[in-house]
Amino acid sequence: MGGDPFGTPVSALRGVGPARTAALDAKGVRTVLDLLLLTPTRYEAPPPPKPPETWAVGDDVATTGKVVAARQVRSRRGRAFADLRLDVGGRAVRACFFNRGWLAERAPKGTWALVWGRATSVAPPTLSAAGLRVLAAPEEAAARAAELEPRRPAVPGVAEGVLRGLVREALDATRAAPDPLPDDLRTARGLPTLADALRRVHEPATLDEASEGAARLLFDRLLALALASRARGEAGAAPAPRIVADAKVRARIDARLPFRLTPGQRAALDEILADLARPVAMRRLLLGDVGSGKTAVAVGALLAATAAGRQGLLVAPTDVLAAQHARTLSQWLAGSRVRHALIAAGVPRAERRRAEAAAAAGELDLVVGTHAALSDAVLLPRLGLAVVDEQHRFGVLQRLKAREKGERPHLLALSATPIPRSLALALFGDLAVTRLAGRPAGRGTPTATTCDAASALLAVREAVARGERAYVVFPAVTSETAPALEREGRALTARRGALAGLRTATLHGGLPPAERAAALDAFRSGDVDVLLCTTIVEVGVDVPEATTLVVFGADRFGLATLHQLRGRVGRGERPGSIRLVPTPRPAADSGASSGAARDATARLALLQRESDGFRLAEADLFLRGPGEICGLRQHGHGGALPLREGRDRGFLEAASETAGALKARGYDPDADGYYARLARALGGVRFDPPDAV
Repeated sequence: MGGDPFGTPVSALRGVGPARTAALDAKGVRTVLDLLLLTPTRYEAPPPPKPPETWAVGDDVATTGKVVAARQVRSRRGRAFADLRLDVGGRAVRACFFNRGWLAERAPKGTWALVWGRATSVAPPTLSAAGLRVLAAPEEAAARAAELEPRRPAVPGVAEGVLRGLVREALDATRAAPDPLPDDLRTARGLPTLADALRRVHEPATLDEASEGAARLLFDRLLALALASRARGEAGAAPAPRIVADAKVRARIDARLPFRLTPGQRAALDEILADLARPVAMRRLLLGDVGSGKTAVAVGALLAATAAGRQGLLVAPTDVLAAQHARTLSQWLAGSRVRHALIAAGVPRAERRRAEAAAAAGELDLVVGTHAALSDAVLLPRLGLAVVDEQHRFGVLQRLKAREKGERPHLLALSATPIPRSLALALFGDLAVTRLAGRPAGRGTPTATTCDAASALLAVREAVARGERAYVVFPAVTSETAPALEREGRALTARRGALAGLRTATLHGGLPPAERAAALDAFRSGDVDVLLCTTIVEVGVDVPEATTLVVFGADRFGLATLHQLRGRVGRGERPGSIRLVPTPRPAADSGASSGAARDATARLALLQRESDGFRLAEADLFLRGPGEICGLRQHGHGGALPLREGRDRGFLEAASETAGALKARGYDPDADGYYARLARALGGVRFDPPDAV
């Protein structure tokens, strides 16, 4: 293969005719690079060999022997399987490889073989075989038993052995290709060459070797996306009206806020205002942990926009949060000339229509709203800055709607735990980031603990006895399979329930706006001790007296939601705590550990030891992938990235730095090389090296 071996069509490989080309194409494998991205999902190794006379039916076993007969047999259903008979120390052993009849040719009579699988009979010894290694001599058995067997995703129409051979040919074809990563940048990260990394991942001798190779492939994926994202960000830069805040404007902003900004808030606002003063549309993410004071920074930026004669828009994902922002602005702007209004579904129709008309006529300076404010009916002809609060709760198209209003307004997104796509864009240079450090005085980080329901509810009663308030969160209003507000919540407040005698209220999105507002007002005022709710309280509810939060079915929530819920408590002088109650599993399932259950356990454990929202979002990116960097999908591809504590934790930042270094050396992102091909391939290929590493 000449030229770019990674771009060579798979049809150029030996044995790939029209039928196999079509089968591979259906799997998204069109080039040699696509084939090499079809990395193993797991690695298997045979169990330690033991004599056949010690087997028991159902055991996972391995043995070494001389093949005395090998034939390909058709089952009654027409499927081929390999039937091998081995002589193991004078004892006959049968090994059946179902749906892999071709293995009979690989281990002909007279060869030595290591076989392993599950024992289906002990008289005579028979196993349903999972693996086979042909040996040059019986002395090789010990060394070959330590090797790993890669298991790749199945490609219908292409046998496993054929696929293995194609991968080996692709490895040979790319072995001599120049490494696309300069040696100094590669060695600075302690990474192997690309050719070596591909071999380690596809044909590893040990799990450690596979992990080392996967680290390079992971870095390359991140670097490819970083390069593509930087190029897209530069191409998408557009002119925008400058918003300049001089010393007089800054003083007026400070006078409007009822408190002194923390050093972290001051630094964040300075960075944002400097960006607003440029004649290029700002696309910035204000990343601050729950309770760090992002709203005050955003309001400062919005007031700068109104002082410059521009309109400001602040959108929130829920009526609850939007109404809270509107109340906050009313308090902070009392007596000022800044005209503002709330546009949300819960606002009476006539009042909303008046606000929309005033906004269109330029008679409003600030609009606070929900998704309703993003509709085509809301016109903001002088819009200079759009702020999207809790951006992870909005879809990509919804966030774009905010940018389409006005003359290419500046965009500021706020988040404590950004979605993987936004985090990837931020780290890769397509979205500027402002990190808000520190917290307002008196606010600590709430603790998180996994416990059973009885312990969690006892903590609620103890908090109420101290004069504090508590939330109890359910994953659903009504459900047969999950803890539900209507069923479990009602049982808790019944005469013999765990919360009997406490003053409670119910809050969920299905209630009319007036009832939602009444429940929240009662909780804020102290007329209610415990709020039984759904994740409607995830964002925006600020009750300083609330110190305890219980999450039923905690295993059903993502990291971002759990971290946001944690931020609802400990917002006053008293410390806060969150109790995570996983869904009880039936006794029959106690011995099983599904992938989903393991992922949930890992999420809860991570939340307990990690309180930094950025690190949680980073972990979410590793678990779910980045979604489509250049498309509309913002969820991940479902694969877990094999990052290891320590060395791999800084790969995101390292990829971004390396992309900058390559660009400074004249790297052309439009050149059709390895990284450009890799970035395109990642649009449809799983974003993970081997899950099992």
